[in-house]
This record gives sequence, structure tokens and C-alpha cells, in this order.
Amino acid sequence: MRLAVLSSSASVVEQIQSYRSFSAGWTSRILQAATSWLLQDGETENVVRRARAAYRERRHALAGALYEHGLEINAGDGLSVLVPVESENYALITLASRGIAVSAGSRFSTKPTSSVRVATSVLQLSEVHRVADAISAAAATPR
Repeated sequence: MRLAVLSSSASVVEQIQSYRSFSAGWTSRILQAATSWLLQDGETENVVRRARAAYRERRHALAGALYEHGLEINAGDGLSVLVPVESENYALITLASRGIAVSAGSRFSTKPTSSVRVATSVLQLSEVHRVADAISAAAATPR
């Protein structure tokens, strides 16, 4: 679920609402009402809190395992981490050959970068060290 907040003049807000009402980006009023209800529900808040803690644990576990390999990353927030690599293509191929799918980090940046984006949302804690070992091997291009 993605939400956004818009701050603008009334005329710009009206234009955006008009556009979104008749485009693929239209958001159902029923879904908006359901989301509003969920955001006020105590049990939903508990579920979100547990999910946030689980995602944080996965990110920090991967960051710690990468640090043991000499790779320092910002674990930050969210469902993924960016890991700097010498060559995105080499890293993508090396990780794929080990059964690990990642995305090219440059696709998620407005600035030139060489990194891979690793989804931690589905990373099992039992796999953290195997994934970190593979990322470490893929981060540096062999000479």
C-alpha cells in the first residue's frame, strides 16, 4: 500500500484529483475508507509494529554480516538496502549464479552509482550469512 500527502494550491489539487479520477492511478473510495479505518485500528497498529521490527531485524542482520566481510552499509529503514559494488553487472550475474536475485542500484538513484539493491523483506534470518558471503564475493570485480 502506498500513500501520499499533497500540499498545493486548490487549483493544482483539483487538477490532480481530476486526472487521477479517470486514469489508471485512480484509488477507490472504498479502499480509501478501508485504509482510514485500518490506520485507526489498534490491532492493525500492533501488526504494523511487529512487521516493522521484523524488517528492521533482517536489515540489521544483513548489515552486520556484511560488516564482517568489510562492507559497511547504511541499514536505514524500509524493505531493502543498497550495497556498493565495483561493477553492477558483475554483481548481478555473480549473485544470480548463486540463486540470489537483486536489482541494479542505479535504477533507484538519480545520481551515478554502482550498487545492488537487496530486498530484505523476504530475507530469512537463516540465510543472512549465505547471502552476505555471496554479496561479498560479488562486490569486488576479480582482477
